[in-house]
Parts: sequence; C-alpha cells; structure tokens
Amino acid sequence: MKPARYFSDSITIGANEYLVEVREGVGEKKYLCIQRNPSMNSKVESIVVYESSLPKFLDTIVRAAGAIYHDVRALNDAVEQSSYEDRVNQIRERYPNAYTAWTKEEDLHLSEKHRDGKTIDELAVIFQRQPNAIRSRLKKLASNE
Repeated sequence: MKPARYFSDSITIGANEYLVEVREGVGEKKYLCIQRNPSMNSKVESIVVYESSLPKFLDTIVRAAGAIYHDVRALNDAVEQSSYEDRVNQIRERYPNAYTAWTKEEDLHLSEKHRDGKTIDELAVIFQRQPNAIRSRLKKLASNE
C-alpha cells in the first residue's frame, strides 16, 4: 500500500528537479520527503525527515542558509523576493500581461469593450490580465471620469 500524501510540489533548480512531499508512514506518522528526480544515468536520491525531527532539521537548514546570507534579514529578503517572482511568473503563464503597467491605449480599449457589454472574464482574456485587475482598472477609470 502506498503512503498517503498530504502535500506534493516540485521545484526545478538548474537541470535538477526536486519533489517535495509530506507522506504518512507506519503508525500514521507523517514525514517530509525531498527527492531529486534522477536523470537516466543516476539513481534516486532522497532525504526523509520524520515529524518529530522536523524542528531540528529546519533550524539547521535556516542556520546553514544564514551562513550563506550572513544575516537573517538578507535571507528573508531573498526568500520573499524568490516567492514573489515565482508567484508573478506562475500568474503570467495564464495572464501574460499581469503586473505590467496599463497604457492609455489599453485604457481606452478597455472602456470601449466594457461599454460594448463584454464580461469581466471576456475582458481578462482579451487583455491577458487577471479578472481582479480588470475590475480594479474599470473602477479607477470610472473614478477619473
């Protein structure tokens, strides 16, 4: 029987892809498993950390990262910046114009299409932006009139 999975995500760094999962083992004990997906010429490499050892493991990882960044603020900034960029890139896969400045031409076109009865979802497709971005821009344009 395969262990239950509570979390599963992957991250690609260079040529390596890592699978990060939280699984359930014997006796319903959860554990963290970090696995490097092997290339055709290498074997699977895994790190397994059980729930009871996780605080010590994380503390050690943070201290090791601190040795690279030399202070916690720099580490936090790097993590926040990476997370933000990852989120923006993920959103831009679906909405390529997300988080880019609106042009005057786009504003005019948006107002025109909205007056023509296009829905928010239709406008999101046309302008390749998130529906909430369309709503916000329409509000801003209405307040400027």
